[in-house]
Amino acid sequence: MDFRLATAAQYFGLFNATTVGNFSNHIFAVEIDTLKNLEFQDIDSNHVGIDVNNPQSIASASASYFSEAEARNKSLDLKSAKPMQIWIDYDDIDMVVEVTLAPQSLPRPSKPLLSTRVNLSQVVRDKMFVGLVSSTSPSASSHYVLGWSFSQGRKAQARSLDLSKLPTLPRYGMEFTQLCVRLLGESDKVMKIRNGSSKWCIINVGQFNQ
Repeated sequence: MDFRLATAAQYFGLFNATTVGNFSNHIFAVEIDTLKNLEFQDIDSNHVGIDVNNPQSIASASASYFSEAEARNKSLDLKSAKPMQIWIDYDDIDMVVEVTLAPQSLPRPSKPLLSTRVNLSQVVRDKMFVGLVSSTSPSASSHYVLGWSFSQGRKAQARSLDLSKLPTLPRYGMEFTQLCVRLLGESDKVMKIRNGSSKWCIINVGQFNQ
């Protein structure tokens, strides 16, 4: 796939308005979405989805995990700023993709959040890239990958992460966000504004033309 014409925002730097849904994309993705996008028929603003060649999911579910103690699904807030784990498995015999979600402090649940049939042999080529991508349009947010593990092969299992060695998330609970504004002909100024996301970040707005 040629990424030179890919656009940002809802297309993640992978697609554009004309390449969405093309079989030639050869893209498989699991999305962790905190924005309800009507263009792609998102179910809500707090969901996990399975995508094939298209940002519009072939299967999705509101974020939750199966609690072994309570024998039921419990909701997860993807914008809670609390670390979580996600497991993505593919069975090439039954052609089933499973996605499992849980808080970082809990072991892997026995039941997945999503399970759907998809023939990835029509999507995955002999040589493929494996990676992570994020987008923040239209609101500002931060995404942190504290650790990840990958393996391929019929009997291969991804190495378990040692959670004690993972870095901690940046400190939350601040009342203000720093906004750096550069005005033409004036020295740099720092202004403080209220921000509902309650996290620290620095944004370079750039110059204003007279």
